[in-house]
Amino acid sequence: MNIELKNISLKFDSRVIAEKMCWTFSAGKFYLLKGPSGCGKSSLLRLISGLTDADGGSVQVSQKLDILEQRRSIHYLTQMPIMFPGTVEENLLKPFSFAPYIDRAPAREEYENLLSELFPEGLDLNQNAEKLSQGQKQRVALCRTLLIKPQVLLCDEPAASLDTKSRQIVDQAIERFFKSSQDKMVIYVSHHEDIFVDGDCEEILMKEGKLELVS
Repeated sequence: MNIELKNISLKFDSRVIAEKMCWTFSAGKFYLLKGPSGCGKSSLLRLISGLTDADGGSVQVSQKLDILEQRRSIHYLTQMPIMFPGTVEENLLKPFSFAPYIDRAPAREEYENLLSELFPEGLDLNQNAEKLSQGQKQRVALCRTLLIKPQVLLCDEPAASLDTKSRQIVDQAIERFFKSSQDKMVIYVSHHEDIFVDGDCEEILMKEGKLELVS
């Protein structure tokens, strides 16, 4: 799946973030999106994910998908994870009670295996998810995202507020997701310099409403 930004105009609180922005994100690529604080990186990810609309122009994907399937295929991982009332297991399965995921509920073995990778120290599935630490919540949120099996993963500084150990676990899991098939795409907003994919990623700078490749 390729994603093309065509003449995008975007505002946030009356502030212009982009004006006639054009760019193509290609399947099989890992993009590290950088830029000054407040330049609109998060707003751009929300636009690509379909959570907000452009003021002008369009976001086009190379596959013909209805809106529900597009929401499943392009998933947005935020910096502040949302935990619903209930257990860890209930939080992992929550998306599968809604369209377009309702017929895709994973087997218990699948999420247990994912959790063992994300929680080498172990995690009780019956634990109250809202009482987890910030690092634990982010790893549960990532596990929930990976169970959905998106084609495109949009990461809005998901490890920014985590300790070093939790950040490494999250980053490594995202790297494994990217390498799991040749058509996966990751667009990752981060201020850390020690990621990803053995340094094999394309760095894009967002500044003054434009995107440019960092050479």
